[in-house]
Amino acid sequence: MGSLFRGFPPKTPVGQMGKELSPLFKMTEKRNINLTIRVTPSERLAWQEKAALSGLTLSNLIRQAMSKTRTWTVSNSSLVQEQTRQIARIGNNLNQIAKWANT
Repeated sequence: MGSLFRGFPPKTPVGQMGKELSPLFKMTEKRNINLTIRVTPSERLAWQEKAALSGLTLSNLIRQAMSKTRTWTVSNSSLVQEQTRQIARIGNNLNQIAKWANT
């Protein structure tokens, strides 16, 4: 049988159904850079309580939360500006049609 039955942990982290865990949770590099953020005392207390309830350190809680966050970036801001202008024009046309229909 595998090394689990001999009292030793498996060589690679394994999740449910034998799938390997995400590389984000493997400790491959030493964390030696500090990141400073400003929060209110109530925010810090709430985060510390969440970390304690989940059995994590505050740093691990924040790292996990940030790894699940998606960001949206615009590759071409002029394209977004043009789309916004076109939507504004459509809204203006609808207002003119509504005004004409109500007269």
